[in-house]
Amino acid sequence: ARETLPLPGHVSAVQSLCFSRDGALLFTASNNRAIHVWDRATGKEIAQFEYKFGYLRELSVGTGPRSFVTVGLQDAHEWSIKDNKEIIPVRKWDQVKSLSGMTASPDGKVVALAGGDPTIISLWDAASRKMLSKLGDSKEGPPGRPVFRSTTLTFSPDGKLLAATTGINSQPIQVWNVATGRLVRQFGQSGGRTVKVTFSPDSKLL
Repeated sequence: ARETLPLPGHVSAVQSLCFSRDGALLFTASNNRAIHVWDRATGKEIAQFEYKFGYLRELSVGTGPRSFVTVGLQDAHEWSIKDNKEIIPVRKWDQVKSLSGMTASPDGKVVALAGGDPTIISLWDAASRKMLSKLGDSKEGPPGRPVFRSTTLTFSPDGKLLAATTGINSQPIQVWNVATGRLVRQFGQSGGRTVKVTFSPDSKLL
């Protein structure tokens, strides 16, 4: 691999990043809670701001074509880009107690939230903000409960699967069927930890 487009600007280590749903923007966050927005094609920085809601867990894709989500310790905030230069708040997601993870589906119509004690993963309608279902409630298929303190949630590109993992040592990676709420696959770990997962473009590999 070779570097094709360096993005200078952060003064602290970058800990999280994601693309916008339309693929035009890249959002990056560093350890000092600085968030930068970049034009993917040119590498030009178009906006930046400081996250002021305490500890920042990660960035994830939002419900809008050019929105992103900041996930904190208790809730999540969704932001959008106005006039391709200004970051503005869209909404706050705090429907789940002790929220630990959030992401939006590829079409932006469904939001997955993780949190609670014990951990639950719930699916919500992005427009009405009403809960659609809870993963693990289905009586069909393999039994399963969402992994403890799921902090990373990732939809497959076709929107049919949701992968969940956490940064805790030896915790498994889980793959859920979005439509049925069934646990499709669980990958055990003998040691170490996985803090991020992603699907291949055809949704067949993780």
